[in-house]
Amino acid sequence: MTIRYLPPAGHKIYWQEIIQAVIKSLLKKYTYKQDLISPESAHDYFFVNSGTSAIYILLKYLKSISNRQDVLIPAYTCPSVVAAIRKANLNPVLCDLNPFDFSLKFEDFINKISDNTLAVLQVELFGILPDNRKLVKQTRIHNSYFIGDAAQSFGNYLLDADLINNRGYDFLIFSFGRGKPLNLLHGGGIISLDQDSRFNEFTENFTAKINSYSILKSIFNTIFYKLFFNPYFYNIPRSLPFLNLGKTIYRSDFEVMSISPYILNLVELIINRNKSIIQYRMRHTNEINSLLEPVKQHLFITDSKDTYDLIRFPILFKDADLRDKILHDLTRNGIGATGLYPFPIDVQPELKILKLEHCENAEFISKSILTLPIHENLTNTDLKKIEKVLYKYLSIN
Repeated sequence: MTIRYLPPAGHKIYWQEIIQAVIKSLLKKYTYKQDLISPESAHDYFFVNSGTSAIYILLKYLKSISNRQDVLIPAYTCPSVVAAIRKANLNPVLCDLNPFDFSLKFEDFINKISDNTLAVLQVELFGILPDNRKLVKQTRIHNSYFIGDAAQSFGNYLLDADLINNRGYDFLIFSFGRGKPLNLLHGGGIISLDQDSRFNEFTENFTAKINSYSILKSIFNTIFYKLFFNPYFYNIPRSLPFLNLGKTIYRSDFEVMSISPYILNLVELIINRNKSIIQYRMRHTNEINSLLEPVKQHLFITDSKDTYDLIRFPILFKDADLRDKILHDLTRNGIGATGLYPFPIDVQPELKILKLEHCENAEFISKSILTLPIHENLTNTDLKKIEKVLYKYLSIN
């Protein structure tokens, strides 16, 4: 086992940021009203303890104002999306994906959306922003709500404040969970773009306040993360099976509560240097794009990625067996490459009982996807290792 191992995603947190956030929390200086996207904006935010909780609460709200029962989602996504839908007593309906940008495939979408569709959830996987115009038009025809899951793409909205009003969404979900653009292991929320006062009235009645234990846990988790994001220490938590690092876990019993005020204060501090975090990711994205150019005949080329703030770099291989060999070799070389979610939603072990429709592209993506780290700890030596492994298995033009 290599001593140095790159985490798959993340960013540095500094001691002074942790200390300042703790002090502000002790002084009860909370930033609940801060607009994360733009200080000049007036978006309605509702903060909770996770992105999954945010989806659940939003769906509970939508269910309270509609009799519709279906939520249309990508057939390849995080299983916690389905956990939130089921907790809200609604029905997940799977839509196949476009492998070029991992968005909802329009040809399948128009066959799945109906007058019983409460909401459509567009997951902006890896940080890629798909073209929503056709989907928005059909969603409006059916009077359904259009929700953007920006858990992985939130960095793009922080980089360009105009994006939030130009994507066609009624609501935007974000997360500060593990592997997200702001990686704090706790927190998430909803941005309402719907201009409907009923949403504010609904969230004002939310009473599940965070307890002292959960606040202390959020502090401890960020300290733990700060220490072990270092590639020379990351193998320690990676070797502990109970942490489930790199595993996709379906949990139907997730807790729902308000966000830790410590995390909100930490977010405010980290956003001050967010542009430099994004610049690292975008620079490494361009470097990997160049590295892949000689072997692109072996890849299913996805949408141009050099204009996005990605949280990790996705590659789709035409040969799934090659993907597995390359993933194994990269892991052996200390590169935090991943296969992301191992199954499409319909064959996720805990969800087979639902007998959801199988989607061909979703299965292809699950078997062919590989992601590479692009955060600030990626070095030129790491890039050379990636290049060596890829060129070992893939013939060059």
